[in-house]
Amino acid sequence: MPLKAGAIPAPVVHGDLMFFCTAHAGSYLFRLARDRPAVEIVWERGRRPRSDDTLTPVIPDPLVMNGLVIGVQTDGELRCLDLMTGKRLWETLEPMPKAWHATMHLVRAGDSGDRAWIFTEQGNLILARLNAEGYHELARARLLDPTAEQGPRGRAVTWSHPAFAYRHIFVRSDRELVCAGLAAPR
Repeated sequence: MPLKAGAIPAPVVHGDLMFFCTAHAGSYLFRLARDRPAVEIVWERGRRPRSDDTLTPVIPDPLVMNGLVIGVQTDGELRCLDLMTGKRLWETLEPMPKAWHATMHLVRAGDSGDRAWIFTEQGNLILARLNAEGYHELARARLLDPTAEQGPRGRAVTWSHPAFAYRHIFVRSDRELVCAGLAAPR
């Protein structure tokens, strides 16, 4: 099973499973042996020919939660796969428009449930419910203006992953660092 080098998304380990994806090689779910350094391929979906049942992100890590894998396609489409089968459950361009090497960072919001923070390359923070039925936006706020020019048309982006601490989010562009509170008002 040759995998091309150059993957930026980090593999996600969930129990004895490891999900791996890249824009160049497609998606793989491995089962890790508990007693020795070995893996079994549960399923794989290559990049070519392009499959509807794969994730091919350039930069952002996928999110694994509640038996789902949620990630960003190379063109900016947010896509959800069933973790155990790799079957595509849904896809949407609702969080942001299509773009070359599009980036959204997904971070689980809390320890349980189906909510996630999504920080888009346009500087928007979205709180969304992500489940097998689809993407459900709960709130959206503009945190900063993107500054770095990327792609063939030089669109402005911010590709930095947000940081979370003490119910706050920290995001940055090439010009500014923003700290925003995430706690519900009392």
